[in-house]
Amino acid sequence: MKNTNKILTREIADKLTGKHIVIPDGYTQIGQEAFAWRQVDIASITVPAGVTHISADIFFSPDRGEGSRVEEIHVDENNSAYCSVDGVLFNKDKTELISYPAGSEREFYEIPHGVTKIGEYVFISCKNLRYVTVPECVTSIPDEWVGHDSFVYYRCGGNSYADEQLNGGKTEDEFLEVLRLFKNNKKICLFYGGGGIGTSATLPFLKKLIQANLDMEILFVCGRSENLRESVEVLIDKYEAKNVHVFGYVNNIPELLCVADYVITKPGGITVTECLCAKKPMVLLKTGGGQEMGNYKFLTHKGYAKGIKKPEHLVSTVINLNNNDRELQNMMVKMQKLDNNKAMEKLSNLINTLLK
Repeated sequence: MKNTNKILTREIADKLTGKHIVIPDGYTQIGQEAFAWRQVDIASITVPAGVTHISADIFFSPDRGEGSRVEEIHVDENNSAYCSVDGVLFNKDKTELISYPAGSEREFYEIPHGVTKIGEYVFISCKNLRYVTVPECVTSIPDEWVGHDSFVYYRCGGNSYADEQLNGGKTEDEFLEVLRLFKNNKKICLFYGGGGIGTSATLPFLKKLIQANLDMEILFVCGRSENLRESVEVLIDKYEAKNVHVFGYVNNIPELLCVADYVITKPGGITVTECLCAKKPMVLLKTGGGQEMGNYKFLTHKGYAKGIKKPEHLVSTVINLNNNDRELQNMMVKMQKLDNNKAMEKLSNLINTLLK
């Protein structure tokens, strides 16, 4: 019987050049380390309909200890063995996560519900990825699914099996003490007390949340204000609010944003920009005027944030967000569309034009 298998080897793959690689029709297999030795980033790879086998290490070389930087993986919709969702490679019925693109700019990735198996080398060399949520349905995780050079942290969503298997990368104990909250599987709110200097204007809002005794975790950043910190600690002691965790001035805002499900803050320019870049839904406290008022109106109008004018209105909004993942997702989707206007590219072109 004639062997109809046609394997895309590394030698053949090296001849496929360009930022967007489309594997030619006719191949049925993609071989070991086919794209693992690329020294340049690849924007996308498209897998044709006829491919029925893809090696686990097509983007990673175990001997080399690193892999290529692919930003997106696409699959022909007529392929019967594989599919892609948001640039991530799965088997056709989406029960196995086969390959995550190491060059993706995402800091957060939530493994879709329905996935039961995570393949080898999935999160190897993912320099940008910081936070992965593993759903309860995952029952198979290999030893080599994340590299020691990958700064990936996990929220297991109640999956005790996954929690026991998280020995390939960094665990929450190596990150921040607050990441122990992951195992509670509660909503985590990052509450800015008023920028680097802190402000007492946010204290009445926090007090209302503490008095409501909600089933959530609150990370309250006081900045450099020792008076604000002392006032918050008095509230915590008075109401025995063990779910409120106080920080002073911090320099790890990206990590805290990564942990949080949403952010409560004054609409200061720097803070809301950080939230927009991190695609974090916001609850904005109307505590001042000037430019902050302009930010407040714009962000709430666009649907990136919920606006709160008085402390007594905060609790109901927070309860709604805690119980409504779809609402949070809708806000994140709206913020993601901000990237479509190519603002950085336009700014670069403008600067280049002015310099000529």
